[in-house]
Amino acid sequence: MDKERTETFRSISNLSFGSQSAYRRFHSTETSLLKVHIAIAEALHECSMAALIMLNIYPGFDVMNHQILLKCLECSFGIKEKA
Repeated sequence: MDKERTETFRSISNLSFGSQSAYRRFHSTETSLLKVHIAIAEALHECSMAALIMLNIYPGFDVMNHQILLKCLECSFGIKEKA
């Protein structure tokens, strides 16, 4: 599935979140990090507490059964094509 078709599918399926940077046009890791930096800077400026928790989920994909994942994507979101 190409990037344009994926974006179209996500937009008509209402799968995008306002704070999401991945797979969105004109958004990247840099824009995501900038949003986090600004939020922390604003909290500190207001003498509030700020915390950042990061989780690396990529290792989980190494042990995941990809056939089950593909079937779940097909059943839940109608994605049927091979990447």
